[in-house]
Amino acid sequence: MRIILIILVVALITSCSNQTKNKNYLIEGDLVHLEAGCKISMNPNTKSDQKITVISSKEKFVFELNDSIDKGEYTLEIVNPKNSTKQNLYFWYNKQDLLFKGDFNQFKQIKVENDETNNITHKYYQVIDTYDRKMSKLLETVKDPDKLNVLVTKYFDSIQKDQKALIFKHSNNPFSLHKIVFLKNKFSSDNLSIVYNKLSDNLKKSTDGKLLRNYLSSKRVEIGKNFVDFKAKTIKGNYVKLSDYKGKIILLDFWANWCTWCHVQNKQEFTPLQAKYKNDLVIISYSLDETTEDWQEAIKKDSYKWENLSNLKGMNDPVSYIYKVNLLPHSFLIDKQGKVVKEFIGYEGENIIEAEIQKLINKS
Repeated sequence: MRIILIILVVALITSCSNQTKNKNYLIEGDLVHLEAGCKISMNPNTKSDQKITVISSKEKFVFELNDSIDKGEYTLEIVNPKNSTKQNLYFWYNKQDLLFKGDFNQFKQIKVENDETNNITHKYYQVIDTYDRKMSKLLETVKDPDKLNVLVTKYFDSIQKDQKALIFKHSNNPFSLHKIVFLKNKFSSDNLSIVYNKLSDNLKKSTDGKLLRNYLSSKRVEIGKNFVDFKAKTIKGNYVKLSDYKGKIILLDFWANWCTWCHVQNKQEFTPLQAKYKNDLVIISYSLDETTEDWQEAIKKDSYKWENLSNLKGMNDPVSYIYKVNLLPHSFLIDKQGKVVKEFIGYEGENIIEAEIQKLINKS
């Protein structure tokens, strides 16, 4: 009898443990004017393949998620099969039940109820909607290309300024922390330290919390100072250091397979530079891809003839922290003595880099 009782107790404990481990979460929608039969998907805003799709009933939808679904930022996508219209909004999933409420005909006003993190998420993207409305009016009235270019620049600067202010003010939540890590090069080190020190213990232990801590503790490259050395793998798997190439002019370029303009720059600018200045210049492309497959595919596609390095850690590679890389393509020109002389962000199709290389050659 005692043995049977022990077995029953163990079975009960195991059952309770499995129920806790396999806990399901509901993401529900209660949207006025949502038609039945709409295709509704939640897509992770990462390279994850965890896309989940359900079909709506009249004014309702529900996702039932198990514990294997990752935390993070997702896009809620709703497609009406009658006219193929597609609408998106963003939300943060933190392994908890969520309820979307609102009117489908006023899609941008739909919100997650009673969740502070998603309240900040909603406000963050509302900043873009607000400026989009202003910009639409300007496009109708301003016809001069130069004036329009100035206004567009101000438009993007204003969006980023307002979004930064919002997430800095409400930094102690997973969405804000995630965006701050993404925009880390747009914040001062002092402000990033303030953010980190205010984080809860759980957020400090999170992936983004650790990334921010590592970023704050890493060295930074400065224009006019010597380069910061690092070690990375070649495509053949051999480790090399940046300092191994000292003695030549170095063009250090950060890129990734998913970066369209990186491919354009590789073919239209770097390939001619490599051929023209091969005796004085070494081009080192540092991939911020995450998989060997993506890295190799891009090298084959662009027919690389120069050195290619990576540690396959994506945009959160510590080397990208050292060189303050937030946007791609992003290049640095280093002279023969190892001094970082120029920084180039983006690609505009001009021969700016070649002019700077020529200056360094003329000096030597």
